[in-house]
Amino acid sequence: MKFPREMWAGSHIKGAINPSRKVVENKEEYEQFVKAYNGKMSVYTSVYDYNDFTHNRGLEHSIILDRIFLDFDAHDGNLDEAYGALVKVHNWLVSEDLKHSMAFSGRGFYIFVYGETAGNIRQIRAFFDICVDVAQSTTLDASVINTARLRRVLNTWNMVGARYCIPIDTDDIAQGINWILQASSGPSIQQPKYYGDKLVQWPEVKEFHAIPIEIDSVESPGELPILPCLKNAVMVENPNHRARVLLVQWYNEILSEMAVLETGGFASPRKVGGPALRTIKSSICKEVSTIADNENVWIDYNEQETHKHVSFIVDKRYMAPSCNTLINEGLCVGKCWRYGQ
Repeated sequence: MKFPREMWAGSHIKGAINPSRKVVENKEEYEQFVKAYNGKMSVYTSVYDYNDFTHNRGLEHSIILDRIFLDFDAHDGNLDEAYGALVKVHNWLVSEDLKHSMAFSGRGFYIFVYGETAGNIRQIRAFFDICVDVAQSTTLDASVINTARLRRVLNTWNMVGARYCIPIDTDDIAQGINWILQASSGPSIQQPKYYGDKLVQWPEVKEFHAIPIEIDSVESPGELPILPCLKNAVMVENPNHRARVLLVQWYNEILSEMAVLETGGFASPRKVGGPALRTIKSSICKEVSTIADNENVWIDYNEQETHKHVSFIVDKRYMAPSCNTLINEGLCVGKCWRYGQ
């Protein structure tokens, strides 16, 4: 494990006061953090390592894209399906001699697959698509393609699953789900086991302007449409500040456009003002609250903080940035219907 690294502890109870992320400098600080929160809150650390940090976050420009976190999500109770998908992907990785390790999270499974350092997140997304084809299962969560993603710390208590997150290996898989559930009733004395000797050479991806539209559906975790990149960025435990700002800017833009249409379509969205701004703020806050109501999403949501930041962005008339900005910041997960508009 590399240090420094990000840590965070979060309550599974909506509206609870959660501590801020923290950067621990060494193994001793890491163990102190785990000891302070384990059993009281869920304890997480960042999926990716960074070269540069603030006091509580890794800096995006210094992220090391040398792995992919495959989360086999069984939150809907489909543990058998998640287990089956895990087995398929593990067997395929073994056949390809690709370096990886596995864990039971307390409610589902995850695999870390290790590779050379990728040039951009789109290469990792391309490898994820290969894994989906192997797994043939919807339990493989697409939100793993996210540089802000957290993962549960091994041998910590999953507050919702009421089991420990433990490393697992091929022998555990052979014993079956009941064996793994029994083993996860307490912390494991085993260290993670690594399989395969080869690091992934991430797929090459075309220049963005040269690829066809990959995502043509309009999705929404609430009532308003959302860009695929923003949905991916915010549908995680604790989105970074930039992702939250971009989400509010996007909602501000589309709601402002709707307000213009309601008045005959003669004004610019940036010129919208007066009572319309109060309606926009209220709609955005409601939408963010709806997103935070999703299980294991935005669990550090704070209503007062949300209202404050939403009001600032709307009053300043900040709108969504261009696709080129989102691509350059590593947020894009595939060319969608908005590109070029």
